[in-house]
Amino acid sequence: MVAVVEFHAFKDNDNKFLIKELAIVSTSFQCQIIFKPPYSKSVLNAKMARTARWLTRHFHHIKWDEGDVPYDEMLVRRLLSPFDVVYTKGLEKAEFLRSFHGNVKELVDIKVNIDSISVNCLLSQHSTGKCALRNAKAYYSCMNDGL
Repeated sequence: MVAVVEFHAFKDNDNKFLIKELAIVSTSFQCQIIFKPPYSKSVLNAKMARTARWLTRHFHHIKWDEGDVPYDEMLVRRLLSPFDVVYTKGLEKAEFLRSFHGNVKELVDIKVNIDSISVNCLLSQHSTGKCALRNAKAYYSCMNDGL
């Protein structure tokens, strides 16, 4: 069984991803989680705080303090464990996800029309624009069309 995983994240002071929105899509499974921050934004150094503000304003539009589920890397690992292969878009994301799953493959040369995918996103600000769930569904659909 395979899945496509997409996420939006901030980065900590060591430039490591802190997942905010996690989306997993497979044939019989779909999941979207909005994680609470693992700590206060005041812990971030000036550079990472600026980057977090930029991401909120111009990219994924998720605020640092948003989220319902406590940040838990073991939860991510457990959610990915049923899948034989996990696909994601982007080398940096693929390398990061390998710390949670032993068989992560990067989707390359995949072109999708994100706007044609409809989802019930947990975040109202994602009604247009960036949404990890929409991206995951689009990549999964396109990947299966190519199989």
